[in-house]
Amino acid sequence: MPFPYSLYFSSIVIHPDCQNSEVFTEIFNAIVDKFIALGEHEVFIKRMIADAVTKKGEKLCKLFGMKKIKGSDHESSLYEITMIPPKFRILSKKSKQLYDYYQKKYNDAPYLFLEDD
Repeated sequence: MPFPYSLYFSSIVIHPDCQNSEVFTEIFNAIVDKFIALGEHEVFIKRMIADAVTKKGEKLCKLFGMKKIKGSDHESSLYEITMIPPKFRILSKKSKQLYDYYQKKYNDAPYLFLEDD
């Protein structure tokens, strides 16, 4: 259904042998492409929450501009970011494309993304 959604990432796992390779970039770009493809069908991710279970996960959340909202019951940290209107950091050409796409959608129809009272 066309509406803004919230998204929860419980984990993105990359084998240690591949952590310093292009694997993460490929995964990240695929996620951005999916967000844009969903938007073409009027499905937008308004808010994203991630459960950072490692220090590297926390570092990634912070790099993206996510804010820690609380610790979890299983010794991880929950992070949150507003995707539309975009509050995330631009980390690449691909994330700039998403940022611009989401900003335009917000500028065109901000009433779609207002919080419920």
